[in-house]
Parts: sequence; C-alpha cells; structure tokens
Amino acid sequence: MQRITTFTCFVIVFFSSCNTKIKNFQSVLTPNNIKSSFISLNADAAYTLKTPKGAVIKIAKKTFKVNPNNKVELEIKEVYTLQDIVLAGLTTESNGKALKSAGMIYINATSNGKTIELQQPIKISIPAEDYDDNMQLFKGETNEDSTINWIDPQPLDTGLTARKLLLGQRLFKANCASCHKPTKDFTAPALAGCRERSPDKDWAYRFTRNPALMITTDTYASQLYRKWKGSGLMTSFPNLTREEVKAILDYCDNEALLNPVAIESENKKDSLLSDTANSSIPCGFDTIYYAKPDTSIMIIPAEETSLEPAISNNNTIETDLTTNAPLNFTDRSTSSGMYDIAIDAFGWYNLDVFITAYNGLTDVTVKVQLQLPIESAMNVFLFCPDKKLLTEASYKEGNHFLFEQSNGKIPLFLNDKAIILAFGSKADKMFYGTASFNVKTEQTIIIKIKETTEAELKSFIQKNNIDGIKIDLNKKDDFEIKEKPCDEVYPLKVSKQ
Repeated sequence: MQRITTFTCFVIVFFSSCNTKIKNFQSVLTPNNIKSSFISLNADAAYTLKTPKGAVIKIAKKTFKVNPNNKVELEIKEVYTLQDIVLAGLTTESNGKALKSAGMIYINATSNGKTIELQQPIKISIPAEDYDDNMQLFKGETNEDSTINWIDPQPLDTGLTARKLLLGQRLFKANCASCHKPTKDFTAPALAGCRERSPDKDWAYRFTRNPALMITTDTYASQLYRKWKGSGLMTSFPNLTREEVKAILDYCDNEALLNPVAIESENKKDSLLSDTANSSIPCGFDTIYYAKPDTSIMIIPAEETSLEPAISNNNTIETDLTTNAPLNFTDRSTSSGMYDIAIDAFGWYNLDVFITAYNGLTDVTVKVQLQLPIESAMNVFLFCPDKKLLTEASYKEGNHFLFEQSNGKIPLFLNDKAIILAFGSKADKMFYGTASFNVKTEQTIIIKIKETTEAELKSFIQKNNIDGIKIDLNKKDDFEIKEKPCDEVYPLKVSKQ
C-alpha cells in the first residue's frame, strides 16, 4: 500500500574553508551530539529493556559472544526526530538515492572495554508517530569522511502494530465505512482523533456499545446527535469488544497521521463544544500537562514483558501460553506504535523507504545561492522534516548549488512549504541563515548568512527553533498539552411518547 504525505522541506547548507567534503560539518553536526544511554547486563541472562525514548529491546540468553561470567556494557543512541537527525548530521541516502526515514538507532556492546559480537539476533521495537508499511530496515555503512550510507534494505518483521492496524482496517470496512471515513467527514464525522475530542478516554467505547442511551445521559453525545441527526442515530455495536473498537480507532488515527492535510482541512469544524452556534450548552476546555518522560534505560520484569496481545491470522486475540489467560490491550495511543526489527550485528540502523515509492512527486529544480560575509567553500544539504530526509547537493553550477536525482532535478511535492537553513564555519567563526519558500517547478533560493557561535547554533537546534522557525514540526516539547471538552454533564432531555 502506498501513501503520500504533504510535507515541509528544509534546505540545510554547510560551508567551510576546504573545497571537498567539509571537515567542520562532521565536527559540529555529529552523532556524538546525541546522548548515549548505558546499562550493565549479565552476559548469560535474558532481558527486556525500555529505552529513554520508548524503544523496547528483547535480549535472549547467550546472545553475547563473551564469557558468561562477564558483564556487558550496552550503549544505545536514539534518533527519531528531525532535530536529532540534524544535530547528528545523519544524511538519509542509500548510494545517492533519497530516503524517507522513520527513525534511527545505534546499538553497541563491550565487555572489559573490548567490543563483542552477537551470537543470536536482538529484537527491537522502535516507537513511531505513524506506521508506514512501505518501510524497510537499512544498515549503516560508515564512509571515509564519517558520513553514513544506508545499505542492504531488508523487510521488517510483521509485528504487533502492523497486525493491529490490519485488523482495525478490516473491522472498519465491515462495520463503519458505510457512514464514516477515517480522516474526512462523511454522512457521520471522521473517526480519526475522536478519542482526543471526547471528554475522556473511555467515552468512545461506551458510545459505540449504546449510542441511544448516551445521547440522553451525556452532553457530548447529545451535541453530536444534534449536529449529525440528519444521518440518524448511530447503530449500536454491543458485540464489538473493547480491543476491536480500539483497533478500529487506532487504524483511523494512523491514517490521519499518514495523511495530515486531509484531517487538518476537514476536521477543524469538529470541535463541537466550542461551536456555540450549534448549541446553547455552555462548555469550556481543560488543559492537561503530561510530565517529561524518564531518561534512563529500564529493565522490564519478566512478568510485565507481554505488554499487548498478539493477533492471529483469523483476527482473534491470542492467549498467554504461560497462563492460558487472554491478554489485554493497553489503552495507549497510536503514537506509541512500534516498528519491529531484529539485528544480528551492532551498529547504526535506519527505518527507511525510497522517496520514489510515493505517488504525487514532481521532478523540480532547486538552486541555492548564499550571500556570504566572507568567501568560503560550501556544502549544501536538503532536508524534508515530515519525511525525515536529508540529502546533499549534487553539484555546483556557477554560484548555485543544485540537487539532482535524475536529469538535473530532484523529486519533491509541489506547493509544500519549505525552509532554508544555512550554516557552517571558517577559521574560528560560525555562520547561519534562514529563509522560507513553497516548492515550485523551478526556483532559486537566496540565503543571507550572519555570524553566530557553535554553542549558539547547537542551542538553536536543541530548542527546535531558529529565528522563529520551528525545525521539527512534529517534535513534542518536554510536556504535552491536550485539550478536552468540559467535564460537566448537560444531558439531552427526550420527551416521552
């Protein structure tokens, strides 16, 4: 299945005093900027680990090729966001071809200060905002200039997330598609985001089982009915389990994340409780602040490692073989979705897909011209944040740098907002500049460069903001803010016939 996502592009320009691959780029933007997490393990034991940024790592007994009495020091680096990719200087190319990335991870292990090898694969589940079934696993190959080329694409494991979303898609088509669409209003409202719009996390499950009762006892349900009563009262689905309803809503939420323009344009009007024109019921919104996550690797006890149930081919929920009891879904959002991989060697890994796998691309000409305070050699990189794509300019034509994938052009999406970020150094001085534009068939982007410091430049990237431009559009801050409709209940009064 192929999907397209409208995205914003960043053009990133690095320059320094040498005429080939710049050395300063590698010293300023390097994987060393990404903080490593460490944990000490017994070589002969089995573990399930939870990393600071949400990956789950499963290590079986006798995984490490080392004396079983030794201790193993495990090192993890996680690069899942745009700003981390920029900070680490990790381009997303496979032998010169542009890739869309869903995130990168580095894993290494030593014992007594020496690097060790694996005797059997380590399984890793990587968190993602959305699940894209085009993704493959690429291995990092370090070039002579310390950049990384992503090679040897391999299919992903058919993990729990993929099976849950497939189940949700099937159930949606069988039960919901006649009235609903995942991301657009139809004869009934779009289902994507409905759990975020409702008063509490259980509301959607209660409403699905008995809509008729809910519209007489619940404010939000009564307003939904007022707005959509032309479509009639929704059919109740008492036979759908909570797990099945969750699978349907997770599927719809994932479709919205993969197609953000659709949900943005169609569902702005769906904030029902702020629409006073359609209801005389007074309502407000509560703001919820979620704490910053832990920053250490955690060992998950064996009895807690089965966090969610497996789904068999016939869409039934499998049981825990150790207890013969059915497993329960955790009620986490789609943003906790995982890509499941297995690695048989240490190093860098990247979840990627060639950008040409997506429909809607246009071959465009993008030229970059810098207005420099001093003459300097330059390297130019183009970055697309939603795609997590960072590619290098192919050649210089006069005073312009150009990007080429085929016949002097590069495939991008027309009319998408783009931002140019230029930075580099000469001698002991650092420089940067920014500009914004929308992608056209042919254009020249001019960037005015100004002086800064290395510390200030890194601070800009870490704060996800340069001159008022947000680098990573999807980056969550140290706390998350969500709005939910008012908790007070104003039931709809229904006259008795």
